[in-house]
Amino acid sequence: MTELNQLAEDLRFVRGAVQGQRQRRYPPAVACIWAAYTLIGYPLLDLGWHRAATLFFLIGGVIGCIATAAIQRRSRVSSGFIDSEDGRRQMLHWFGGFALIVAGGIAAELAIPALRGQAGGQVIVMMVGLMYFLAGANNRDVRYLIWGGPLVMAGGIAVGFIHYFGWTALGVLIAAVILLPAFARRTPRV
Repeated sequence: MTELNQLAEDLRFVRGAVQGQRQRRYPPAVACIWAAYTLIGYPLLDLGWHRAATLFFLIGGVIGCIATAAIQRRSRVSSGFIDSEDGRRQMLHWFGGFALIVAGGIAAELAIPALRGQAGGQVIVMMVGLMYFLAGANNRDVRYLIWGGPLVMAGGIAVGFIHYFGWTALGVLIAAVILLPAFARRTPRV
């Protein structure tokens, strides 16, 4: 390693230590993308447009992931804090997690007929809630998902008991879990 590379690594370490002392947040644009995703997709289920909802969730999910990656990258570059290892971990958690949820959901519906339709959707929402919880447990940036994940899981169960607009209510709950912390004013810790 050359002296210049060593100096860059040392500066990156010092910056990471300083950044670690205060909680960073995701750019609000990321929260807006995923809140819009749930506020558009979940009501489609209540309207009975299941095929449209499925296509929206699949295509919108891919577009949302690409947009999120681009926004996150730009945000990190503009802040001057680029941690490649953290970026890889985040990518693996979110993109890998969602890919596994989609693949697992499809496989479960093919193998277990009882999981077709609403029951399968509820299981997928509970897996998303678990993924949120694990993100909150392992990432300072989204620590609020420690409580948001279980709320989403509870909402996934509650959909089965709500006869009218249950999916829409769940979409509003998920959007609130995503948006409220992103726009909440925080006082700096001393």
